[in-house]
Amino acid sequence: MDKRRRFPNDAAAIENDHYNALKVSMKVGKGRILQLEFRAYNEGAAFRYILPEQPHLGPSVVITGECSQFNLPQGCIAYEHRGAEGEYHPVAVSELKPDCERPLTVVFPDGTYAAITEAGLVDHPRMLLAPDIEQRCAAQPA
Repeated sequence: MDKRRRFPNDAAAIENDHYNALKVSMKVGKGRILQLEFRAYNEGAAFRYILPEQPHLGPSVVITGECSQFNLPQGCIAYEHRGAEGEYHPVAVSELKPDCERPLTVVFPDGTYAAITEAGLVDHPRMLLAPDIEQRCAAQPA
């Protein structure tokens, strides 16, 4: 994909949006369709869940749970914080506490930085992050 778009608050500012994308459609549950869209940018990667309109689902859908997981290697350091506009504190990923706010900035053992965040929320609670027993970082609805 190679497109340009304007920033909503600054009509003169134009952004280039370059990425490669893959969209996968799956049947889940009782014949529902769920799509996963993956994007690869020069600077990072993104994914999102898409629940396309489906006549048998009706005008609204209630999602009762979601648990995306991010597997991070041993030795990663994360900058965690609690609450909006909190102070960031570096901790080993294995020592993260539940309900960590995002973005979660992670430093890999080789010095590479990454951030786990979210965008495009519409009628969905923000995610909070928590470690699981296998030291993965899991998204949990707030």
